[in-house]
Amino acid sequence: MTLFHRNILFLNVFLLVFLLAVTNPTYAQESVLKLLKNEQQIADTYFEQKNYHSALEKYLSVIGGKSGSHEVNTKIARCYFFLHEYGNAAMYYSKAIENNNKLVPDDLLRYAEVLVSTGAYQEAILTYRDYLSVNKNDESILKKIWRLQNINFLYEDSLYYTLKKLPINSPNGDLAPVPYKKGLVFVSNRESVSVVKKVDAKVNAPFYRLYFTQVKGGYDHISDSTFTEPVLFDKAFHSNYHLGPVAFFLNQNKMVFTRSSHESGNNGISTLQLYFASNSGIGWRKIMPFPFNSQNFSNTDPTINEAGTLLIFSSDRPGGFGGKDLYKSEFIDGSWTDPVNLGENINTAGDEVFPYLHEERTLYFSTDGHPGLGGLDIFKAEIINSNIENPANIGYPLNSGYDDFGIFIDSTGTRGYLSSNRTFGGYNDDIYMFEMDLQPYPLTVNGIIKYIEHNWMDSSELKTMGNVKLFLIDDFKDEVVAESTSDKSGNFMMTVPYYSKYKIQVVGENIEGIVSFEVPKHQKSNDKYDIVVVNDDFDTTSNENRE
Repeated sequence: MTLFHRNILFLNVFLLVFLLAVTNPTYAQESVLKLLKNEQQIADTYFEQKNYHSALEKYLSVIGGKSGSHEVNTKIARCYFFLHEYGNAAMYYSKAIENNNKLVPDDLLRYAEVLVSTGAYQEAILTYRDYLSVNKNDESILKKIWRLQNINFLYEDSLYYTLKKLPINSPNGDLAPVPYKKGLVFVSNRESVSVVKKVDAKVNAPFYRLYFTQVKGGYDHISDSTFTEPVLFDKAFHSNYHLGPVAFFLNQNKMVFTRSSHESGNNGISTLQLYFASNSGIGWRKIMPFPFNSQNFSNTDPTINEAGTLLIFSSDRPGGFGGKDLYKSEFIDGSWTDPVNLGENINTAGDEVFPYLHEERTLYFSTDGHPGLGGLDIFKAEIINSNIENPANIGYPLNSGYDDFGIFIDSTGTRGYLSSNRTFGGYNDDIYMFEMDLQPYPLTVNGIIKYIEHNWMDSSELKTMGNVKLFLIDDFKDEVVAESTSDKSGNFMMTVPYYSKYKIQVVGENIEGIVSFEVPKHQKSNDKYDIVVVNDDFDTTSNENRE
């Protein structure tokens, strides 16, 4: 049937419905109500299948841009919550409680969570307390209220961090970067050039795949890094199913990664499973499943130690504390041990995801169960004698009111990458690079200025220089930005206004010259500086002090 024929058929049907509406308005009204009811039933079915994107479209169609009922507004809010669009979820929960309507406890908890994400802390506290009136003994909520009442503690170290979005991000989701060779492997569901486009209906976007970008520069400062245009990772991982995240081990010759199952479980949902692969030198192959995979629950987000003997991952398997929990498995005598839950010290009734094992001394992970700034927050827990200590929120700006996860930190513990949807919300995740433990400014430094006659003399010949003037010069601007004078014992104090490359001009009686002065980019416990003047390198003619 041609498009023309379809238009005629539609016109005939429309005329028939119009005549029925004119001759029997009651019948027409009942038909519209029946149609809306069917739309809502379809939406409910999508929701039960966890297809929140399609369910949301149907629910919004039911209300047609108007104010919906308490029931429909609540269901729309739930969809937005599970799609990680917290601002919209808060708006529809607010609509749902109009006219003194009440939320059931689960929705009260979700509403409080999205209020935290949007920064409405006082309103969130009140909503948590409403939830506590029903669940009086929930200690986790008491902890969240305490955190909100002391939220400033999560912001107090923000000066020690710098955060920058990577240029490789796409309009879709980009997340979970890990270094590989001279670049990064990361997960993305960006649009790709393809004759046949396959999408995941649950998020209305392409399937997640593995991509690689080469990283150049950035050895002195991570923000100076440049990134090549991302390309699909090794052809062994080209798939029409979800892939990633990944973790490398044994000198990056082996990896463990997540891949969605090709078959659905008993509930009709495809689970996420873990697999191992080896690099033979000509590409990745020998893909083997983790022996504790299942069609009925997911294993995902792996991290592994360099030796490949300790695997930590996230799973919603039965027997946990709720949602997704973190588990560990050890490779002993050629096989993996039964997964063991990391316990209630780490896991909560919420979700614990994206673990990252740093130098086998610290476990980083993301959770919405421990108190934080909203959404998924990144926490860290020190590992001492194989025991995992209490986790601590790493604070702002690495955490935000939205979802922050998929962290990687280099061996120095001062810079790395993370993923976050803080810009647009939802599944539009982006990759950020960061540096931490940075020196805050303005910085007051103390030191002592010393003098030695010849550069070949040893340190025992050093003498202090009293009553000399010191001029701090910004090397890039070639201008004086601070000055000081040493006391009779050579001690001085000076304020460094901002991060830059500096030198100091020393001016004293019969001596003047320039010495180098470097402020460490990262914090140090000892901030005492020794400045040594070598007479051989200085002018020793009589000079007047610099004005």
